[in-house]
Amino acid sequence: MTALILSPVAVAMTDFSSPVNWGLRGPWLAAIVQLLNAVGALTLVYALRYGKAIIVVPMTGLAPVITVVFIN
Repeated sequence: MTALILSPVAVAMTDFSSPVNWGLRGPWLAAIVQLLNAVGALTLVYALRYGKAIIVVPMTGLAPVITVVFIN
């Protein structure tokens, strides 16, 4: 509900005069990063479910670092 209420604010903040980067550094890179994020979240849930939390949970703190390195 909050996203619907705040969507006019996001549209007002958008600069429609600048070109959209449709290349690999644009929405395609965002899609790849989100796909990796979804796979990571899914594997984390399975690891917690099947008792491998002691192995996986310390590695979850590195996820933002890996994402930043992947994008840059």
